[in-house]
Amino acid sequence: MEVKDLLNFHFSFSDFKNQSSDVVPITLKSQLQLRIGELQKIKEEIGESSFDFDQEKLIPGVFKKFKKCFKSKTSDLDLRELRTLNYSLMYFEKNVSSIFSDENELRYGLSLLESRWRDSFLFGLMDCFLKNWETKHTNSMKILENFVDQKLEYYTGNRTTLLALKKIKDFIRQKTEI
Repeated sequence: MEVKDLLNFHFSFSDFKNQSSDVVPITLKSQLQLRIGELQKIKEEIGESSFDFDQEKLIPGVFKKFKKCFKSKTSDLDLRELRTLNYSLMYFEKNVSSIFSDENELRYGLSLLESRWRDSFLFGLMDCFLKNWETKHTNSMKILENFVDQKLEYYTGNRTTLLALKKIKDFIRQKTEI
């Protein structure tokens, strides 16, 4: 006897293949095709170049550009790069430390953000703040905390997430004062 007979396991590849075509419902397939068509239409209207990503505008590229700017004390970052810098504070490479781990670099980075401030920068800063909750870089944490605290204090917009953070900022501030 063979194992398949002992286990009463009889597998038909052709039946399996035929049944696989029914796994995704037709309604989901048609909805997917409709959304792909909408995306194609948007792509045609605004141009394909709008969907291209410049490697220099992504986190590693902006990180490297920031390090050069810090050394030369220039501010060659455009608004899009500042938005990316906002999320680059914890990024590091093999032999290059993160911006967050160096107090002077962090201060410089925050001053660049301040020069072209957008309330949306708070999301990246809060991300960095919360991910470094138990960091060994306590001075950097305090610098970031004070900056975020100040920005939340003067926030007058209506974004619900930022308003909620503004309400609980005193609880967050308590963390580094203990």
